[in-house]
Amino acid sequence: MHLPNDPLKFRKNNQSFQIKLENLRLALGLSHSEWAEHLHMTQGGYEKSVILGPKVSLATMFRLSETFHFSLDKFWKNELDYRALMANHLAQNDTENSSQVYLIPEKYQVAPFSRTRTGKVMFDFLESKAGTGLVLMVFRHFQMNPRLFDNLDGWINNIFFTDMFNFLEEMIPVSRNFYYLMGRQSTITNCQTDLGKVYRQMKGPKWIYENLFGELMPFYERNSNYQILDLNHDHCIVRTRTKKEIATALRVRHLGSPSICQWKAGVFSAASGYIGLKDAQIRETHCVHRGDPDCVFEINYDHLF
Repeated sequence: MHLPNDPLKFRKNNQSFQIKLENLRLALGLSHSEWAEHLHMTQGGYEKSVILGPKVSLATMFRLSETFHFSLDKFWKNELDYRALMANHLAQNDTENSSQVYLIPEKYQVAPFSRTRTGKVMFDFLESKAGTGLVLMVFRHFQMNPRLFDNLDGWINNIFFTDMFNFLEEMIPVSRNFYYLMGRQSTITNCQTDLGKVYRQMKGPKWIYENLFGELMPFYERNSNYQILDLNHDHCIVRTRTKKEIATALRVRHLGSPSICQWKAGVFSAASGYIGLKDAQIRETHCVHRGDPDCVFEINYDHLF
């Protein structure tokens, strides 16, 4: 997390700090007395701070960010999505409503053609490898509630996953095959879902990949077109190309990143695990992030028999 160069000076002398705190209170729908309690102030101390300026410790700010699931970094930079913060706080506290709606920040609502299933897979992997603390840090940074990803068939845009990978690389050491291993988690997370049940009925890898890149791809995403170039009982070669209208809506030339391609390689390689086989061998022979017109994956599974 990046703090201002001098957080103490920022809090004492920058009038916008008081405005930011008030915007935060309003977004959360808290009364002045409730807000004073969260700031660890008496009612009289809070009323005085409104006039003279708030004196809030950094420890208190950290507690606020953890309690209300927001990023302090974005708070300092005035980049909080207050609408998402308000909606998620209301949903979190609506214990009588079993169908709470957790809002995705506006940035990630544009052209939302990736499944939240993908996020569930990624967060399961992060929790298993780095613990709950890192997962909660990611949710706070992106102003999302963890329950958002309980619905595997929800929609979010591809930019979220690219941004999340960039954030992870700032926070933790990332090994060369980190995202590949994360992609392999897909088979584990989806194994007992309806999607996993469909895969388990298939006779072999050929049928798995024929369906993965065909009828079942909408269970993962609708950002790209997948074309099988060659398919038999030994291998599958598939070409993927970003849909132009989605790239245009997201203002990028190509969706994803080299890390996203590694993630996909892990997903594709481990798909044979649905029927109890070891991973297929996979190689990305062409990649748009290396200057090629398309991404092409060669998947070999002749060694599995």
